[in-house]
Amino acid sequence: MHLKLTLNGSVDPFVNYLKNFAKIRPSLLIEIDTKLKAFVAKTFSEDRASIRFSAISFDACNVTITSHENEKELGDNRIKTGILIQLPKLIKIVERFGSDLDDKGNSNFDIDVDYDILKNSDNSSDYVATSISFSSSLLKMKMDGFRISELKYLDDDTFNNRVFNVQDPVSFEASPTVISSIIKTSDIIKVDPRKDTLVFYVDGKDVYVKDTNDKKKAPNFVYKIGHLEQEPGYAIQVSIFREKFIQMMDKTDETFKIILGRRMLDATNYDVDRILFDSLTTPTKVVISRINEG
Repeated sequence: MHLKLTLNGSVDPFVNYLKNFAKIRPSLLIEIDTKLKAFVAKTFSEDRASIRFSAISFDACNVTITSHENEKELGDNRIKTGILIQLPKLIKIVERFGSDLDDKGNSNFDIDVDYDILKNSDNSSDYVATSISFSSSLLKMKMDGFRISELKYLDDDTFNNRVFNVQDPVSFEASPTVISSIIKTSDIIKVDPRKDTLVFYVDGKDVYVKDTNDKKKAPNFVYKIGHLEQEPGYAIQVSIFREKFIQMMDKTDETFKIILGRRMLDATNYDVDRILFDSLTTPTKVVISRINEG
């Protein structure tokens, strides 16, 4: 089966979209949604403690569908493209084609996606990319060896209902400036990238971040980053690795709603085990889990 896309214009939006994932891992399972006309992807940090979800429409990255064989058979399913270790290579290919510009300053090239049907043991089917070819009037290149079996797949329902989900949430908005300031402030007193922590906590209606939750040691910095509309009815304090925060949020140009909440263990006990970041400008969502102190 075959899908032909055409990218006519700047490659920067698509390249930047891919680079946000590449700084987390060199592998990516990206889905091509021909109904919604969008690229959709989720990626995990190596320890799977953090997750980034983001989608970008074909329009936003100057892509159109030129032709699509077996469109009816694909239906509402997405084409799953398992890019194993080769994400930096894919980015370089797109950038290379983007460097050939017409007299209007636009690139113009085709992206041909070959895909097959993969039958699962539960009788469901996956539509899986087997190769992607790029061609312009000047250049042809090809990528193959895609393997979704090597990549963990997280479906949308599980992500939205179980992963990007807390109870009794409270939230505030954090601009790119605030996010950058957290990183720059913590950089002044950093010690060990593998152990440095950021502790997000709520005092009344104010939200702070500090560098330690050790009660025997005064923090090296305490930074007020937000204000809640209402005071939560439970204690909120969650420690995350600074390295994970940088990995997921560094150099962002988006304002995020930062969501804090709890997960009930039973009728009287609860846990605050993750921080949710929900972009106000794109479909990007990030989950960073707390440090497992056990």
